[in-house]
Amino acid sequence: MKISTIVSPFGDLLPRRLGLYALPAALACGLLLSPGGAPLYGGVTTEGAAVAGTEQPLEDFEAEVRQLASAVDAISKRYAAGDAVETSFKELIEHWEGVEIHEAIEAKAIYLYPPIWQGIFSMKKAAEKEASPAEMTRACERTKGALWQALGGLRALAEQPAATPLHVGRHATETHDHEGHGLGVLAHTEPTNNRIELTGDDNMRYNKTHFVVRTGEPVTLRFKNIGELPKEVMGHNVVILDRGTAVEPFGIAAASASENDYIPTDPAHAKSVLAHTELLGGGEADSITFTLEDAGEYPFLCSFTAHFRLMQGTIEAVAAADAEPVGLILRQLRSALEIYEKGDAKEAETRVLAAYINVFEGLEGDLIEIDPELVSQLELDFNAGLPSLFQEGAPVSEVRAYYEKMEARLQKAKRFLDQAEVERSSVF
Repeated sequence: MKISTIVSPFGDLLPRRLGLYALPAALACGLLLSPGGAPLYGGVTTEGAAVAGTEQPLEDFEAEVRQLASAVDAISKRYAAGDAVETSFKELIEHWEGVEIHEAIEAKAIYLYPPIWQGIFSMKKAAEKEASPAEMTRACERTKGALWQALGGLRALAEQPAATPLHVGRHATETHDHEGHGLGVLAHTEPTNNRIELTGDDNMRYNKTHFVVRTGEPVTLRFKNIGELPKEVMGHNVVILDRGTAVEPFGIAAASASENDYIPTDPAHAKSVLAHTELLGGGEADSITFTLEDAGEYPFLCSFTAHFRLMQGTIEAVAAADAEPVGLILRQLRSALEIYEKGDAKEAETRVLAAYINVFEGLEGDLIEIDPELVSQLELDFNAGLPSLFQEGAPVSEVRAYYEKMEARLQKAKRFLDQAEVERSSVF
């Protein structure tokens, strides 16, 4: 696909080559939409184009968006006529979850995913509170706008085939596309089953910066230096420190311990080291096993001179119940509530989305075979329910009440998944 210029309803021009780093701002300004909510075609040639990593042509995605928009319009008309729309909502959600563009947005442009759910949720809320037809129309237009924006985002991605999909989360690092443009943050919080796979590179970056493990059980960490430079100039290791250890003083002290591969030997700092890998050059790997007996956050870093400033992270040790996927989700949601109570609605929303992307998406495949309606409701919860309350500045009591309903649904999901695992085990 070639993008010459795209003219917004306000007469603005986007650059000749729309980089992904500019996309969120462009979408926020409505630059990829016409005043009526449909995409602008004037300067965009899309015939035969496809988003990298998908086999679906953009023309097919556009057809799906048109079908979804028609379904939204039908709900608006039925509601204005005084007809019941509850069944129509279920059909709309089933339609949305069944189209190819749903998977493409989720995989390639996750930042465009929640607004669609939020639009559907606003329609559902309008119906539940018997809002005026005008309010329902506004909710429907919001949903259609989010759908067309998502299509516009995929159009831009078709111009950036090597770009990395966006994710967000609490413990994150900046990532870049092949041209070095900032693409946002990639979340790195994930369940590990007490096995950690970690890499470091010549840019002095770990690929992940936060892990959750179970207390009192052995943890195996495998580390590989995927760079090319020798360890004398770009050596990397992983040093796990005790809870409460300040990373910067330790890192500074480590720089003076080159004769010991940058592991301090003075008692004040040596006592903080719980485990460490060998110092590795490009292409080398090492594995270590250790146990974290107490719950808490254990910092880790690369102790080569000054590398700690870019290469550090946290291993969070928790009780077994909190380390399994649903437990991780609930912990993340509770932390979102705490952050919201302190007044940071944006960070609270980020943590909810991180729980969805990093953990819940890994459960959906099994769960949807058991209870697809539960999956649909939880998708609404993660992408619209709680985020919408944060955006509206809802009272804490209202947010907590919604969380409690969501927690009950997640516990139901856990029971289903546990039972499915028991049945699988009995077969083998």
